Amino acid sequence: MNCLQLFFLLGTTLAKADFISSVLQGFLFLPEDSLDDTCPPGDFKCASHAVCIREAWRCDGENDCPDASDERDCPPSFCAGSEFQCRDPPACIPARWACDGETDCADSSDEANTACTWFRRRSKPCEGGSFRCANSRCIPLKFMCDGENDCKDNSDESSCPVCRPGKFLCRSGSCIPEKYRCDGVDDCKDNTDEEGCEPDDNSTPRPLETPTTASTIPPTITTTARTTTTTSTTPTTRPRETSPKTTTTCSSDQTPCRDGSKCIPISWLCDKAADCADGSDENNERCASECGEDQFRCNQSGICLPAAWRCDSQTDCSDGSDEAGCGQCLPREWRCENGRCIQEKWRCDGDKDCPDGSDEKDCEAPQCSDTEFRCGDGRCLPKKWRCDEDQDCEDGSDETDCTSSSRPDPCSPNEFHCGDGQCIHQSWVCDGDADCRNLADETDCAAEPPTPENKDCSPGYFRCEPNGCISEERICDGEADCEDASDEKDCGVNECLDNNGGCEHLCQNLRIGYTCRCKEGFRLQGNTTCVDLDECATPGYCSQLCENGYGVYSCSCLSGYHMQASGTCVASGQEPYLIVSNRREIVRFNVRSSAKTAILTQDLRSVIAVDVDLARGRLFWTDVGTQRIMSATLPPVDAKEATADDIQVVFSTDVLIPDGIAVDWVYGHVYWTDTGLDTISVGTMDGTWRRTLVDTGLQEPRGIVVDPEQGLMYWTDWGSDPKIERAWMDGQHREVIVGDNITWPNGLAIDFVSRRLFWLDGKKGTVESSDLLGGDRMVIIEHPASHLFGLEVFEDTVYFSDWEMFSLYGASKFNGSDKHVLSDDFFMPMDVAIVHPLKQAKAINYCLDQSGQPYCTHLCLPVPPKEGSKNYTCACSDGYTKGESESCTSVEQDSDFEMKTPSVVAEKVTPTSVPTARTAPVTSKTEIPTTTTTPSSPLVASTTAHTNGEVDSNILEESRFNATEDEDINIIRKHGVLSDSTAGESCGGPGRFLCTAGSCVEGRAVCDGATDCADWDDEGPVVCNEDEFLLIPSSSEVRAVSIKTGGHNVVVPPEEGRNIITVDSDVQTGTVYWSDQFKGIYSHKLGSSDPPRGIFTGKNSTFDGLAVDWIHQNLYWTETMGEAICVMNLQNGRWRTLIKEDVKRPFAIALDPIDGWVYFADWAYPASIERVGMDGWERRAIITEQIIWPSGLAIDFHSRKLFWSDAKINSIWSSDMDGKNRRIIVGSRRLSRPLALDILQNTLFWMDWDVDSVKRVDKNTGKQKSLLRVQTLDNPLHMLVHAGWKQPKGTNRCGENNGGCSDLCLPTPKPFNSRRDFTCACGEGFVLADDGVTCHAQ
Repeated sequence: MNCLQLFFLLGTTLAKADFISSVLQGFLFLPEDSLDDTCPPGDFKCASHAVCIREAWRCDGENDCPDASDERDCPPSFCAGSEFQCRDPPACIPARWACDGETDCADSSDEANTACTWFRRRSKPCEGGSFRCANSRCIPLKFMCDGENDCKDNSDESSCPVCRPGKFLCRSGSCIPEKYRCDGVDDCKDNTDEEGCEPDDNSTPRPLETPTTASTIPPTITTTARTTTTTSTTPTTRPRETSPKTTTTCSSDQTPCRDGSKCIPISWLCDKAADCADGSDENNERCASECGEDQFRCNQSGICLPAAWRCDSQTDCSDGSDEAGCGQCLPREWRCENGRCIQEKWRCDGDKDCPDGSDEKDCEAPQCSDTEFRCGDGRCLPKKWRCDEDQDCEDGSDETDCTSSSRPDPCSPNEFHCGDGQCIHQSWVCDGDADCRNLADETDCAAEPPTPENKDCSPGYFRCEPNGCISEERICDGEADCEDASDEKDCGVNECLDNNGGCEHLCQNLRIGYTCRCKEGFRLQGNTTCVDLDECATPGYCSQLCENGYGVYSCSCLSGYHMQASGTCVASGQEPYLIVSNRREIVRFNVRSSAKTAILTQDLRSVIAVDVDLARGRLFWTDVGTQRIMSATLPPVDAKEATADDIQVVFSTDVLIPDGIAVDWVYGHVYWTDTGLDTISVGTMDGTWRRTLVDTGLQEPRGIVVDPEQGLMYWTDWGSDPKIERAWMDGQHREVIVGDNITWPNGLAIDFVSRRLFWLDGKKGTVESSDLLGGDRMVIIEHPASHLFGLEVFEDTVYFSDWEMFSLYGASKFNGSDKHVLSDDFFMPMDVAIVHPLKQAKAINYCLDQSGQPYCTHLCLPVPPKEGSKNYTCACSDGYTKGESESCTSVEQDSDFEMKTPSVVAEKVTPTSVPTARTAPVTSKTEIPTTTTTPSSPLVASTTAHTNGEVDSNILEESRFNATEDEDINIIRKHGVLSDSTAGESCGGPGRFLCTAGSCVEGRAVCDGATDCADWDDEGPVVCNEDEFLLIPSSSEVRAVSIKTGGHNVVVPPEEGRNIITVDSDVQTGTVYWSDQFKGIYSHKLGSSDPPRGIFTGKNSTFDGLAVDWIHQNLYWTETMGEAICVMNLQNGRWRTLIKEDVKRPFAIALDPIDGWVYFADWAYPASIERVGMDGWERRAIITEQIIWPSGLAIDFHSRKLFWSDAKINSIWSSDMDGKNRRIIVGSRRLSRPLALDILQNTLFWMDWDVDSVKRVDKNTGKQKSLLRVQTLDNPLHMLVHAGWKQPKGTNRCGENNGGCSDLCLPTPKPFNSRRDFTCACGEGFVLADDGVTCHAQ
C-alpha cells in the first residue's frame, strides 16, 4: 500500500475522526506473506487488497476500501456523512451516538458487537487527566464519582469508596447530589436515597440526620467594566465614564458634541437618538432653540426641519405636526376616510393604502390596456407575466389554464430552460455539474436520446443503437445493457494501434471504440480533424486585447493598464473607487481595500442616481425627496476623511422623480430620466440651459448612460412594455435595441473596453450584456430575486447593488464567476459610479472652434461622428425656439408652446422604485396621523369585505379565538377606575369612566365590545381584565391590545427620546421586556407604578431580537450591528456572548426552553434560520433556501412547529422544529410586508409593516384572513402574544441555587443532554474554574 492509499483511507467522515484521535483507525494491514488473510471479529476485509476496515464502515456511503468493495451490494443509504445509519428499520442518528453505551437504534445496531468490539480492542490508554471507562471511553477525571453516569456503563461511579462533599452515596456505589436526598424521587434507582426519611408537616420526606454537605460559596463582589455585581443582591450599573473635553474641528455640515469627543451630522440633532456620548445632541436646551426662517419646528420633539417639508404630504415629524392643518390633499391625491392622503392612482388598485381600507371601497374593476392582463381580483399586470411560472396575481390567476403554447419561453435560443424560470447555457446540460437550482440540467441524462445535430450521447455515456444512451461504467462489464448488446462487443480491442485510429492529433482508446482528441490550442472538427481554436472569440480568454495564432494566442492590455501575473489587466495610477448613493448619504467605497467613507450627508433626503465628471472634479446626484438635481466638489482621492463641498442646485423646477443620471464629461452636460414626468432631459452642468429630449413613448424610464465619443445615449424603461432604447444624444434617431425576454430593466452601464452594454433585470434577478446594438446577448449573473438597482463595469468586474439586501456585489463581467459581497452593511445602496480617469477617456469636443469658443448659444449636443458632417446639433432650451444662425429666441406667452409640469402629472408623485411611506425601511420615522373615533362611528363593530377577499373586523367571532365554544368568554365589565373619586369628579359624578385622552364615557360603555373613548382604552385588556392580549411597541411606548376589540391600554408609558424596537414578556411574573435602539434593554412590571428598570445598558449596539426564558429566568437577545447573540441571568445580571462566529445580521429570535434550543434568523446574504443549544452548542442551520429577510420567528409548542415570516418574499412559513416538512402558510406577491408574528391557539398573528396594523389567519390553513383594527400606531416594528397558553410549564433544570453555578446556568439541548441537563457558564470578563461551577476574573 502506498502513501496515497493511506491518505485516501484516512480522509473519512467526522465520525471516523473521533476514533483517529485515539487509535490508528480503520485499517489492519495484513502481511503480504500471511497465510491467514482473515480479519479479526468486528472487521471487514476489502476484496482486492490486504486491508481490514471497521465493520461499521461497511455501507456507510464512503469508499474506505481502495477498491470500494465496502460499498457494494449495500441497501439504499440516506444518512448524512456525519450520521450513523441504523440497520432495521433504517434510521439516522448522530455518529457520536454509536458505541456510546446507550441504545439509540431500534434494533440496537449502534451498540452491536460488530460495531463496537473493534473499537474497544484497539483503544489506546487515555491521555493524562482522563479516566478510561470499562467500555474504553475516555472522560475527564473530574467527572469521576460525581454521581452521574458519564461512561454510560457506570464504571466511573462503581468503584468510588466515598462521595465528594455535597454528594450522597447510594447502595450501588454511585453518588448523587445531596439535594436529591429525601425528595420523594428514587434517584439512586435502589431507593437508598429515600430510606430513613421522615415526613414533615407538608408530607415531604426529610432526612433523619443531616449529612455532610458541600461548602457553600460566600457572596462575592467583583468589579468589571460591565457591572458591579453582588451574588446576593440586585446588580447595579456602573456609572458611565465621560471623556475629558477636547477641541474638535467639525466640517460645515457637522456639529461637535458638548464634551468635544466627536462630530456628528447636523441632521442628527434632536432626532430622538443620542449620538453624542454625553447626550448633548438631544438635550432640551439645544432642541428647544429657535428654528431658522427657512425651517419648521415639530410640536412634540422640537426638531427643526426644512420649511419645504411642511405640508408636502409626507410625515416627517414624529407627531405628524408638519402635515397638520394643511387643508385638502394635493392635486392628484385622494383623501382616506381617516384623513390620510394617498396618490389618486392608488385608489381602487387592489392594494389597501389607507389604514382604514377606504381607498378600496365601492371600486369597479380597472380597465386594462392592450399590453396588460387582468387578474381574477381585477388587478392589471403586464401580459408578459402571464404563464411565466411566477405567481404575480394574488389569486394566482396569471398561472392558471396555462399550456405549453401560452407559456412564453423565458430563455434565448442558445439557452436551456430549467423549468422554474431559470435559464442556463445549453452547453451546461448533462456536463456533470448541476447548474439548475432544481438539478433539471443533470436529470435523465443517461436516457437522453441523441439530438439530430449531435449524434453522440452526453460526455460519460455510451450510445446504444438505435436510440439510447447508457453510462460508460456499464460497458464491457459482462452484462448486455443495450438491446443489440453493442455495449459488450469489441471489448479489449485497441483501435488506436491501427494508424492512430485515423486521428490527426491524439487517439484515446475506450472500453469500446475510441475517440480523437486535439492538442491544446486546437479543436475537433468532425471526428478526426483538428483545426485552430480561436480563443479570442470566447469572452474571458483574455482580459482585454487578444491576438490569435495557429494553435496559440496572446493577451495584452490597453494603454493605461498593466497585466498582473494572473493575466488580468488592471488600471494603473490611482486606485479606482465607487461612489454609492445610500439614500440619505453618499459614500465612497474603495474596490481594492473595501474602505468606506461617507463624503456627503448634508441636506440629503432620498438620493437615487449618482455620476461624476472627473475632469471638472464634480459629483452629481438626483434626490427624489427634494425633487432636485445637485452637484458638489468631488473630494480628492488622497484625502481619506474629506467631504464633498461647494454644494449647488443644478435643476429644481420641472423635476419630479429623477431616477437616472448620466454625465457627458466631454461636452459638459447632464442627462437624466424622470419617471414622474416620463421624460429624458439634458442640461448644462451649471443649470443655465435645459431641454427635454424625449417625452413620448416612455412609461417608466430608469437607468441612463451616454457615449459622448460616439454621440449615443442608452436608457431602460420598465413600464408595461419593458425595453432598452438608444438614440443620438440630441434625442433623434431613437430605436429599441432590447425588447424581448426583459421584464424590469433597472441599472445600465457601458464597458468601453469590450464595447458591450450591461443591464440589470429586477424581476428576473439577472445581470445581462449585449453588444451596443442589442445583439450577442448573454446572461452574466443570476442573483436571488430581491431588488437589484445600480450597475457599473470597470476592468474585469461588474459591480451591482441590491438595496433590499443592503449589499454591494462584485463578479466577473465575462461569465459572472467569483461573485462576492463587497459590503453588506449599507443602509439602502442605490446607484453606483466608478471613479478613475480611464473610465472617462478624453475625446474631441466638436462644439468648440479653434479658439475654444462654442458654436451654439444654448446647448451643443453630440451626434454620431461622420466624415464631412459637423458631428453636433445646436439645440435651444425649453421655452426657446431656434432662429437664424443657430440663435435661440424666447417663446412668446401667447404661443402654443406648453411645458410639462409636475402639476400635470402629479399622479406619479411617489416613485415606485424606492420605499415610500407605505414601504418604509426599519429605521423610518414615518407616522400615520392620529384619528379620533366617536361612539357613533360606523367603524365600531363593523365588518367590511373587500374585493381582494380580505375582511376588516373590529369584533372577531369568539369561537375563532377560544379553545371550545363552552369556554366562558364573558368580559368582566367593572374596573376600579369607575369608582375612582378623581374619575367621578372629572366626569361629573360616579359611574363614569375617564378616558386617557381626557373625555368621559358612561360606565356601562366600558368593556362592551365597542370602542367609545377616542383612544380606545375603554376596551383595553388591562381595563377589561383580559388574560390574553397583544403587546405592541409603538415608538416610545408599549401598548396592550385586546384581541377581541382592538382596544388598548398603555402598559409602558411614553418617554421622550425612546425608540422601542422589540418586546417580550414573562406571563408568570407579569414582566415586560423591551429593547431601546442603541440604548439597551429594559423591564417593567405590568400594572406597576414604578419606573422602568434598565437591566442591560451602556453598550452601543442594536438589540433587534429579544426572548425571555420563562423557565430558567435567562434573557437572550440578538445584536444586529454587534453581530452576536447574547444571554443574561435575570437574577444576578451576569451576561455573556453566546455565539459570535459566522453571525452577521441576527434579527428575530425565539426560545424553546422545554428542549433547550435557541432559534434565530440571520438576514445577511445568504439568509438563514439556525438553531443552537441554549448553552451555545450543537449549532445548525435548518432553513437556507427560499429565504431572503426572515423578519419574525414564533414557536407553537402544542403542534411543535416553527413559524417564520419573510418581509422580502412577503410570505409566512412553518416547519418542524428541525426545519423539515416545510410548508407555506400565507404566500402572495401582493402580501403586505410581515415584520413580526406570533401564535395563539389556532390563530396566527402578524404585524403588517405597510399599513401599521395586525392581521391574522388560521395557522393550519392560512385562511380566514382578517384585520385586527388597532388605533393608529407610531411606526410599530414588533408584536407579541401575551398569554399563558404560549408559555407551557416545564422543569427548571437548574433547580435551586442556579444549579450551583456562580454566574449563568444554561440548559443543554435535547437529545444531547444525556450526561447533564445544564452547563455552567461565566459572564463577560470571567473564566470557569476547575470545579466547573465557579467563575473568577480573567
